[in-house]
Amino acid sequence: SVAGNITRLLRMGGYISGTPARSDTIDYITCATPGNAIDFGNLIAGAGLGTSASDGNYGIQVGGSRSGGPNNRIEYVTIATPGNAIDFGDLTADRIYNTGTNDKTRGVSMGSNGLKTDIDYFTMATPGNASDFGDLVVGTHHAHNGTVSNDTRGLIMGGTDISNYRLNKIEFITIQTTGNATDFGDMSTGKGYLAGCSNETGDKGFAIGGSLDVGESNVIEVVTISTAGNATDFGDGLNNYTQLPGGSGAAA
Repeated sequence: SVAGNITRLLRMGGYISGTPARSDTIDYITCATPGNAIDFGNLIAGAGLGTSASDGNYGIQVGGSRSGGPNNRIEYVTIATPGNAIDFGDLTADRIYNTGTNDKTRGVSMGSNGLKTDIDYFTMATPGNASDFGDLVVGTHHAHNGTVSNDTRGLIMGGTDISNYRLNKIEFITIQTTGNATDFGDMSTGKGYLAGCSNETGDKGFAIGGSLDVGESNVIEVVTISTAGNATDFGDGLNNYTQLPGGSGAAA
């Protein structure tokens, strides 16, 4: 998963290539300076297939798969200070393949393996356990991984159903108002395992690549977060992408 602020982006955990092992490594890049990632520290334990949130101060790893399977752990680091993660609290239940979003103060975890509709939330500046927020319209997992919000609305885009069929739906919540999600519109086609990101001031949310029912996608789609409607084509990535997180920060 990825979390950060306008200066740094952190990649936290993930699967180790060619093995079933989960990584506990945290790397970071400086968004405005092209170059290789730098070691930041370590998670409490290896984790993959979870999500993340950030208030610009803390980078927060939420749920995911650990050595014993799906997990409810939330842990965090201070983005400006390299070091190891610290326990933050727990989700209301174990989550894997969950999706996250946040505004400046509240982090949200949505969906999970097994078509769970659950939405949890927590206050990012105050470590503690998550609380129930409401439910998604459609139970989903493998949706976008990466924050898509305009600090008012948070979106969940795509995902897969119980038969692993790719979904094209987009739903939204108002992050500061607990309650159930609402239909927003559709992407051009069903996609799972896709990345998402948004820009803080431009009100744009992006769906990047993903796994199709047959093959993988390099397509980038965009929505205007404050205006419900279908996604439109933005352009293409250099390659097909699947099972990747997305993030954004200050440009070079």
